[in-house]
Amino acid sequence: MKYNPFQYLHSEKDILKMVTTLMVNTKGDGKDGDEFWQKAEKLLYTALIGYIYYMLQKEVGNLACVEVIDYNRKNEQRERSNEAHQKERQQERELHPSRKHGSMER
Repeated sequence: MKYNPFQYLHSEKDILKMVTTLMVNTKGDGKDGDEFWQKAEKLLYTALIGYIYYMLQKEVGNLACVEVIDYNRKNEQRERSNEAHQKERQQERELHPSRKHGSMER
């Protein structure tokens, strides 16, 4: 049997409770750290969990979705990088039409 905390979410208040519980139970021993980073962590968790809850189907929504979101984000970044590289190559060809792609002038 698997535990899915998303089954217990019914409102934004529940999302905030889940984020607080997650942070309290994973902070470890030692200093609390800088308040800026604690707030940033809380905002990130709230955004991710809210996105999963509101944008993905409740039956599919679980914490494993975070990996899918991260994978998709990395793919989008890779695609944008490839598109930018191709655009640069096209501009180079337009500026220097006599040069052949991949060859060196002597």
